[in-house]
Amino acid sequence: MNIGKVIYKLLNSITIAGFDSNNIYPYVVASDVAFPVIVYVVEGVDPVSAKNSISRTDIFTINIYIFSKSYDEAVDISDTVRAAIDGIHNSTITISEEDFLIDSIIFKSAKHIFDDAAKVFSIIDNYTIRARR
Repeated sequence: MNIGKVIYKLLNSITIAGFDSNNIYPYVVASDVAFPVIVYVVEGVDPVSAKNSISRTDIFTINIYIFSKSYDEAVDISDTVRAAIDGIHNSTITISEEDFLIDSIIFKSAKHIFDDAAKVFSIIDNYTIRARR
C-alpha cells in the first residue's frame, strides 16, 4: 500500500489560508522553496498480527513537518491539518481508481522547534494510521 499517496491527497484537499498547496512534499524539500511548507514522512509500518493468516491491516507511523518563518503561521497550519485528519475512521480514499481503506488516523504528539541558523519554525506532528490492504 502506498500510504504516501493517501497522505498527499488528504493534505492537498485541506484549505489553509495563505498556504500554497503546491508546497506539500514527501520526505525532502528544495532549499529554495518559499515558506510555509509541509513535508510528510512515513517513519514506519507494522503489520497487525493475524492468527493463522497473513495480516491484512498495517499500522503506519507518519510525521508531518510544517516549516514557516512565522511561529503563529506554523501553529495555524498544524492546527488546521490536525482538525482535518485527526479522527478520520472507516473511510475509503480513492486515488486513480484504487481504493485505500483507512480504519483510523490518530494524532499522537507534536514537537515545536526553532532552527536559529535558518530562522525557521517547525512543528513535527506525529500520527498513526491504521489501514487495510
